[in-house]
Amino acid sequence: MNSTKAAPFYKGKSRIMGSLLEMEKDPAAFMDRMMHSYGEIVAFRMAHLNVILCIHPQAISHVLHENHMNYDKQVFDYKMMGDRLLGKGLLTNDGPFWLKQRRLAQPAFHRKRIEQYSAIMKKCTRDFIQRWHSMDGEVVDVSQEMASLTLRIVGLSLFGKDLTRESAEIGDALSGANHLLTRRIFSGLPSFVKFMPLDFRLRRASRRLVSIVDEIIAERKGQEDRYDDLLSMLMQARDESDRPMDASQLRDEVLTLLLAGHETTANALSWCFHLLSENPREQENLSADCKQILGTEIADFSAVPSLGYAQRVVEEAMRIYPPAWSIARRCKKDDEIMGYSVKANTLIFLSQLVTHRHPDFWDEPMEFRPSRFSEEEKKNRAPYAYFPFGGGPRLCIGADFAMIESVIILSALVAAFRLEGVKKEVRPELLITLRPEGGLPVKISRRQ
Repeated sequence: MNSTKAAPFYKGKSRIMGSLLEMEKDPAAFMDRMMHSYGEIVAFRMAHLNVILCIHPQAISHVLHENHMNYDKQVFDYKMMGDRLLGKGLLTNDGPFWLKQRRLAQPAFHRKRIEQYSAIMKKCTRDFIQRWHSMDGEVVDVSQEMASLTLRIVGLSLFGKDLTRESAEIGDALSGANHLLTRRIFSGLPSFVKFMPLDFRLRRASRRLVSIVDEIIAERKGQEDRYDDLLSMLMQARDESDRPMDASQLRDEVLTLLLAGHETTANALSWCFHLLSENPREQENLSADCKQILGTEIADFSAVPSLGYAQRVVEEAMRIYPPAWSIARRCKKDDEIMGYSVKANTLIFLSQLVTHRHPDFWDEPMEFRPSRFSEEEKKNRAPYAYFPFGGGPRLCIGADFAMIESVIILSALVAAFRLEGVKKEVRPELLITLRPEGGLPVKISRRQ
C-alpha cells in the first residue's frame, strides 16, 4: 500500500455538510463536474460520510467484480430503503442471508422460466395494444402507461396475480415513496433518526404497498402446490431445519421483486419512446424493421433474438438514461483502486449515469445512436463502461426478464403506433430510479 496515493479531494462548499447539498441539488451536474475537474476517481465528504466516486470502468470492475467480497451494502442508502420500505429483500439484503435468498429465487429467472413468462408478456402487450387502438390520436402519459403494463406482467408472471385494478394505487404509493426516500437520504440524518413529517408520509406509502403484498400472499395460502411461479417457490421453501420462510421475510421478498420488477423496466421503455420521438428517422426505421420481422404478430420468446434493432434501442436508451443510475458500496477493509488508497468504511459511489456518458468511452455520448450496440462495437468496449444491471455476483436477478420484456413491448408498440412527443423539454428526475420529471406525454397515432 506504500506506493498508493490519496484520491484527489474536493472539499465541498459547506464546512459542516461538505458536498451533500450540492449533490442533493443536482447529482448529475455535480458528478459531471467532479469527473471533468478531478478525473476518474474523486473523494469528497457528504455530512459525516467519506465518499469516493469511481468513474473509470476499471475501478467499477474492481468494486463489483474482482474484489467484490471487500465491498458490501452496509451503506446509508440501502439501510434507508430497507428500514423505510423494502425490509430485507434481495435489493437491500447482504451477506450469507442474501446469498441464501438469491439461490431460492434464482430458478424463477432461468431462461426456461422466462420462456414461459414470455407468453404472458405477449398476451398483456396484445391487450394493451387493443386499448391503445381505441385511443388513436390521443395524448397519453407513456411513463404511467408503461408502469401499468409492466406491473401487470410482473404480477401475473411471478405471483399469479393480475394487478390492473391496483395499478393506480401502487403507482401513486411508489411514486410518493420514491420522492420521499430520495429526500430522506439527502437529509444527512442517520437512518435511526425519525424525520417528521417526512417519515410519517413515507410510512403511510409503505403501508399501502405492504397491504397489497399481504393480499397477494393471503390469496395464495393453502394453494402453493397448485401454482408453478416464484411466489409458490418462496412459500414452499424450507431451510436446513425444515422451517418455511417467516412471514416478514416472505413479504419483503415479494414487495422487492414486485416493485423493482416493474419500475425500472417501465422507466427504460419510457426513455426509449422519448428518444424515438426525438429521433423520428430511428423510430421509422425501427418500425419498418419490426414489421418486416413480425408482420402483424407480437414477438414470442423465439422471435426476440431476431429483433436486434429493438434490443439495441433499449440498450442505448439505458445508456443515456439508466433506470438505476447509481450503486453504493462500503469498503470493508483498506484497499487500493487504480493506485489510489481506499480506507475501510469509505462509501464507494458508482454511477451508471456518469460512466455511460464518459466521452473517453462513448463518442458524442449524448447522441442517440443504437448502432453503438452492434456486436462489433461491443467487442471493442471496455468492460463496465456499460453496466445498467450492475455486475458481479449481484448482477440484477431479473436482467434477462427485463430485456426480453422490453424488446417484446417496444417492437410491438413501435410497429403498431407512431409516437410523437408533445412536451418541449423532458428532464430526468434523479430519484431512487431515473424517471422523466412530470411524466412523459406523447401523442399516439395508429399506423396503417
